[in-house]
Amino acid sequence: MTRIQVSFLKALTPLLFLLANDLLAHGIFRNGDDAQSMALGGIDTPEAGTPVSALQGNPAGLSFQDRNAVQASLSLGILDGDFSNSVNQNSPLNTGQGVIPSVGVRYQIEGMPITLGLGIAAESALEADWRYNDAPGGLGGTVSYGVQQNRSKFVAARLAAGASWEINEYVAVGAVGGMVYNDNQLTAPYTFQNSPGISGAKTLLDLKTTGIGWNGNFGIMVKPTEWLQLGVSYQTPTRMSTSGQADGNAYAQFAALSVAAPANFTYKANIQTSLPQIVSVGAKVSPVSWGRLFFQADWVDYANAFDDLVINLSNGTNATLNTLTGGNSFTETSPLNWQSVWVYRVGTEVDVLDNLRWRVGYTYGDNPVPTATITPLTAAINEQTIGTGVIYNMEDWELALTYQYDIKNTVNVNNSQILNGEYQGSSISLDGHWVAFSASYLF
Repeated sequence: MTRIQVSFLKALTPLLFLLANDLLAHGIFRNGDDAQSMALGGIDTPEAGTPVSALQGNPAGLSFQDRNAVQASLSLGILDGDFSNSVNQNSPLNTGQGVIPSVGVRYQIEGMPITLGLGIAAESALEADWRYNDAPGGLGGTVSYGVQQNRSKFVAARLAAGASWEINEYVAVGAVGGMVYNDNQLTAPYTFQNSPGISGAKTLLDLKTTGIGWNGNFGIMVKPTEWLQLGVSYQTPTRMSTSGQADGNAYAQFAALSVAAPANFTYKANIQTSLPQIVSVGAKVSPVSWGRLFFQADWVDYANAFDDLVINLSNGTNATLNTLTGGNSFTETSPLNWQSVWVYRVGTEVDVLDNLRWRVGYTYGDNPVPTATITPLTAAINEQTIGTGVIYNMEDWELALTYQYDIKNTVNVNNSQILNGEYQGSSISLDGHWVAFSASYLF
């Protein structure tokens, strides 16, 4: 019984982190926040041509937009996944679709070189539902909960407000502050571990936490010549504190150990997490009047943001567990060991007609998650994305339609360390399709 509780506490923090990463390309962030930027593979640093892309990417772009605008964008994602291990063969992702909206407003103060921006967008959003056989494991190595739901939800929705200053016709700078609402949910069976000398115990876990975080982004945009435009942007780390409840039931594990004690437990949960800082540089080149090329490189500092994770558990309701641990409150820190990565983006835009533009974009970024910690709920493994879209202008409106594909990628786990060997020899394959539509009213 003591071994079960200690194992539970040691392993809970990395399991909570699994919420943030299922089926997202290039880590936990989206490749573009509206249809216009998605068509270029997420490029928004050398040219942020819409309110949403400026607020989420380079706020200096607010100054170089031609007119004030109110913009709404909607993205539909359809995600596909397969999981195999010792007791599952190509188990599919049951529900991998969702709708992500974004809204932005751009307003230049009359007679002044100051432009204001306000908007809401999802920096990261996912709800995924797997259903597969729980492999035998836990203390004794024989505990299984059979076919179980493995469901995760992660939402980081950002309310952003900021301004840009057009220093002259060649240079602009901007800054934005963001309030991030974070919603985490996890329902799944898990084997807990990470305590020295303890092999781990298995439980059914149901976790829900919500909270608020803060960040900012800053940018500069320079037009040294008519054919070249450069941009640099920086997004600070996002510090988030979420609170909620962690419930569990270890009835199968307790039965396997012939432990006569209540199996249910409940804790108040508080999680302190960070999203990584991002540095982006980019260039827009216009070699001909009817076409443009775009280049962007992002450094995403996952190593510092996801090196470890702290969770505080309090107000435990299981009297036996409280007695064994000397109280009803615990604090644990657990390593994550993600790797910082570079993400590279290229795109092109061609004027098909006077009021119709066609865009194509490509993105490449290494998977930041070590294979030793990957499960179906930590599979941020997509590395390549392609996209294409059109932008149509008519009088006071700009309309954009984009298709984006996260190219299928497969990861094989040969040395699993996080789940006591239950995911040893497993494989995960993921891909995703996105369609986005954006409408802007210009005034």
